[in-house]
Amino acid sequence: QALTKFLELPAVPIGSYVSSPVSPLHWLDPRVKQAWLAAVLLLPPNGTPEEKVGLCVLLALATTAALPTRVWRPQLTSLACLCAIFFVIISISADSVAPIIQPREPLAAAEGLLDMPQLEHAYRYVLIHAGPLQVTRRGVNLAISSSCLTFTVLQSTHLTLCTTTPE
Repeated sequence: QALTKFLELPAVPIGSYVSSPVSPLHWLDPRVKQAWLAAVLLLPPNGTPEEKVGLCVLLALATTAALPTRVWRPQLTSLACLCAIFFVIISISADSVAPIIQPREPLAAAEGLLDMPQLEHAYRYVLIHAGPLQVTRRGVNLAISSSCLTFTVLQSTHLTLCTTTPE
């Protein structure tokens, strides 16, 4: 039943022009929108995770301001669910399987490193470890990047198509 609701057809077909209400995005020249779309798609991969999430929030706010509720609510809801699923799967599976490695350096006991003091607030690479599953900083960063990129690609193109007249 949840899957049926998730795959429910939207009120307006994806990518169709929405003529009312008219927003400032409707008045922009299509070439300006295309340049904006290219910038939105090319710049985020080099940004920080905060910038990527900020761009997603900005796109969601622009969508809610430019399109009627009957158009943006089902589309943003299903896209947010899809990106949340991506985030969970990638953050768990990125580093869950430990690689088989052989240490190339001598043992810590041979170098006298066992008597080192423990740091109270040390950097932790593994954030959550539960049985065979573990969530690491690298996995979370990868999950943020991939889910934000998915959201940005799909939402920015949807917003551009909905506010540009067919020619």
